Amino acid sequence: IKFKTGYGTIIGKESFDILDEVAQALKDNPQIKKLRVEGHTDSVGNDAANLKLSQKRADSVTSALIILVAAFNIISSMIMMVKDKGRDIAILRTMGATRGSILRVFILAGASVGFVGTLIGLIIGVEFASHIEAIRRFIQSIIGTDLFSAEIYFLTQIPARVDPYEVAAVVAMAFGLSFLATIYPAWRAAQLDPVEALRYE
Repeated sequence: IKFKTGYGTIIGKESFDILDEVAQALKDNPQIKKLRVEGHTDSVGNDAANLKLSQKRADSVTSALIILVAAFNIISSMIMMVKDKGRDIAILRTMGATRGSILRVFILAGASVGFVGTLIGLIIGVEFASHIEAIRRFIQSIIGTDLFSAEIYFLTQIPARVDPYEVAAVVAMAFGLSFLATIYPAWRAAQLDPVEALRYE
């Protein structure tokens, strides 16, 4: 039992049951108002809630890092495309294309890559999570080994639950970062000087 000035400890075979009974009795006592009582059941519930919150935060950070890596891949590929298409951009500029039109072309190209990649990832991820147990059994039948044995992991099947709110948040983050990742390469393409690009052509 946790008191304001310290801890009272009960040791024995039925310690947890006695502790919870004493804690509940103290909570129900109307004469005790300033005493904070915490039993074994309360502490276990708090630990489980804290563990779930920590796991959720870790999953969010991991998803954000994966999306950031994908966004940097979009940036690098778009910059390389701007360098490779420098001559074509210069020709378009000499034919009357404005910087705004060049900017829109490259933003549309980069955003379409992010949109298609996010859509494919969404479909594969949801299908994989929804059929994870069937996939586990299929792999087991091929390799002939019991994956995630119940004697070791205490699981009869792999738990998986698709949270639509988390899926929507990840998809929105992926769309947003993929769009932001196209702005700098598109701006570089729009700022390309056609004279410098065609000087050695």
